[in-house]
Amino acid sequence: MKILALYAPYFLLLSCIPQNYHSIKAQVIDNFLNCNGTVNYTSGSVYEHRLNLTLNSLVANASLTGFYMTNVGDTNDKVYGLVQCRGDLSKNDCNTCAKTAATKTRQLCLSQKEASIGYVNCSLQYSNRRFFSTFNSFPRLNLHNYKTAPDPVLYNRQLGNLVKNLSSKAASDPSRFAIGFTSNTDFIDIYGMAQCTQDLAENSCLICLQEIAFYIPQDGTVGVTLLSRSCNLRYEIYSFSVSPSRNQTPPSPQTTLHIFHALHHH
Repeated sequence: MKILALYAPYFLLLSCIPQNYHSIKAQVIDNFLNCNGTVNYTSGSVYEHRLNLTLNSLVANASLTGFYMTNVGDTNDKVYGLVQCRGDLSKNDCNTCAKTAATKTRQLCLSQKEASIGYVNCSLQYSNRRFFSTFNSFPRLNLHNYKTAPDPVLYNRQLGNLVKNLSSKAASDPSRFAIGFTSNTDFIDIYGMAQCTQDLAENSCLICLQEIAFYIPQDGTVGVTLLSRSCNLRYEIYSFSVSPSRNQTPPSPQTTLHIFHALHHH
């Protein structure tokens, strides 16, 4: 099954629809931020107090396992919160990213009861509505390498197989995270990563990753990062794992697809 080929009709449809997600260089913007201005709270209110407790709890617990969700309060003015770090991120880096995410949402989403923010290394969201176990796959951030492979057809075929396998592995793993690589040519490998928030069931995670994969370009672009609220995909022609034990060696001639599950935080 060639994923990118199957998605071709969808790409044609997308080309006719105005898109409001970022498609820019990673050096310019490295995160997305959504503030829902339709539901607000007042300064000094019960909701603000509970939101502060929620964010403090998310930051304090994020690095323990790389994922944490909580709710604070009763039915009225209840706050739901979730934070998740990249599956191969260290505890220190996870904590730093979670702190940054919490600080930014409080600074930039003033008086708003619902917000979400996502970085390459972590994501955080909170709301007055329960959002756990439901997914949103629309890419809020779309980063492109802008270089193309010498043979786009071959590259897309191999990339499609890698994305399919990584999506399946991530969905079936309790961590909802997988990285791996496959051979493109004798000199080039394709490295990939797939991740969902851990509140999602296996099937929901798989669907989320399949849907976000629709946004992978078909022109042989050698590197793309797609971030949504619930799942992320990334691929490059270099190893981008942040864990020393995840520095993959080039594949042997007998093995062309390598999948790695999530690493426990260290």
